[in-house]
Amino acid sequence: MMLPVQSKPLPSRLAELPPLVWLTSYATIFVLVFYFGFTQRYSLAEFGDKPQATMATLSKLTPESLLIYVAGFALLFGLYALGLGQVHRLSIRSKTAFGFLIGAGLLFNAVLLPMYTFDASDVFDYAIRGRITVFYGQNPLRVTPAQVAKDDPLYEFAAWKQIPGAYGPAWEWIAAATVRLAGQDRTATVIAFKLVAILGYLITGILVALTLRILAPRRMLIGLYIWLWNPFIILMTGEGAHNDTLMAAVMLLGVYLLARRWYIAATLAALAAAMIKFVPLALIAIIAVVALRDLKPSQRIRYVVLSGVLGLALFFVIAAPFWTGKLEDVLSLDRRSQMYTGSAAAVIRQTLIPALDGQPSDAPGSRTPNTNALISRTSFALLAIFGLWQLYSVYRDRDPLRPIRALALILVFYQLVSSFWYMSWYVLWIVPLAALLDYSPLRRFIALFSYLVTWEMVLYQYITLRPGAWAALPWRDLVPVAGYMGGAWLWIGWYWLRRWWLNGTHSAEAIQSGQALRQAREAANDSIIEVADDLGWRTDDVAGYETGAIPISHQNFGLLQEHYRAESRQ
Repeated sequence: MMLPVQSKPLPSRLAELPPLVWLTSYATIFVLVFYFGFTQRYSLAEFGDKPQATMATLSKLTPESLLIYVAGFALLFGLYALGLGQVHRLSIRSKTAFGFLIGAGLLFNAVLLPMYTFDASDVFDYAIRGRITVFYGQNPLRVTPAQVAKDDPLYEFAAWKQIPGAYGPAWEWIAAATVRLAGQDRTATVIAFKLVAILGYLITGILVALTLRILAPRRMLIGLYIWLWNPFIILMTGEGAHNDTLMAAVMLLGVYLLARRWYIAATLAALAAAMIKFVPLALIAIIAVVALRDLKPSQRIRYVVLSGVLGLALFFVIAAPFWTGKLEDVLSLDRRSQMYTGSAAAVIRQTLIPALDGQPSDAPGSRTPNTNALISRTSFALLAIFGLWQLYSVYRDRDPLRPIRALALILVFYQLVSSFWYMSWYVLWIVPLAALLDYSPLRRFIALFSYLVTWEMVLYQYITLRPGAWAALPWRDLVPVAGYMGGAWLWIGWYWLRRWWLNGTHSAEAIQSGQALRQAREAANDSIIEVADDLGWRTDDVAGYETGAIPISHQNFGLLQEHYRAESRQ
């Protein structure tokens, strides 16, 4: 008599499905959410003739639009987290997986191409200034749209009509080329700038993979996924067409060249990126510290001389047609010092204005010189101190990930502390750096922050800047800033409190086990990051096991011991 064959329970069978099957199902949901939740509801064909419209005005502030946005991103980020677990299961040598992750990312953006750019009018500001260069023969860093382009068909769509361009000359070259290719059609112009943003998104992803191929091959697919599948990054690229993706691509080129120890080329790439937006200036300093630390004396002289000469030549070639006579105009630093919104500095400024300048809290920057000076000097001093601390840590620590971690920390500090004018898509600067990092608290924080900033649009458009019903100060900026930046600071506070608590509760048994693990790891010539990568564990957990801050289970202790024995035998 044959015994009946017992089938496996459904959860067990589902768990055994290949990771690409799971990722395909997640990608399908991504496409459906992006299309039905965003593209179809805010079609460029339907709303493309409405200047400076937002999600709130297009949807007429309906609760349905708010619910779809909030629930859509909650679902997408939930799937994003689940998908990371599936990527850990993929073979690192799988060309199919590599192509799938890239292809899916491009598909997500393609779905958003026909969507109205409802988060900002930046694409039209890019376009109008490109048109000033191409069709009006003027310097967009010197003149304003109001001065030379009032009759332009895109004039009403631009938000910043009274100020010169806010980006560097490298971007103005790209904007002019894009406008020339797009011609006079408004929709074609929007699509063209979206394609430029998608190109930057794609190049950034490829450079993430190439950099990890050098520094941490086991994480190549993980890093590619972290960048390409981040839901907010996708929306800000395929919908928003933000030039930050192109800046990130050139910045990542500098990081890749630094990983290859091509210091002069890395410096030039970082300079080119800074001439799109000023952000990568920090990378130039980091590259210089690494080069001067690692090179021999004669090589240091060569690096300094060639980087200086070639850097000046590159700067001259890119900036000459747009030169205004002032370096701050090329980097747009002076203009940004007068602009306050969406940041902690904006809230603090509103509080200080009555006392320092005798003006109402909503007075423009031109009327509040004392408050501006105090905030700008304090912010710069804090950023300088933090940046110098990070540069010193790079000089002392030869971990190849340390320069990347330092750059990510500097940019995070800038966004949370020193930025005056903050917009949600600035996470485009730091997510590709997180994609290069190990499974560390910094990487997890940046992923969380990229979700928190999805609330900026909601909190401003639906609550404090409702059309016809602006909230009174200080609530106008305080509520949104407390929402997304307050959440970030709560996470940071929780992390440090937890770390302090764990460090103060070491047991004798945990300390003894940690010492044994550390000795075994050192004998195997492994680093903590390599061990965490091999096992798919958090780096800070492995470090906690060794210090005794985190008690380790017998199972995990055995896994680590076996791992070290295997490494020692190789």
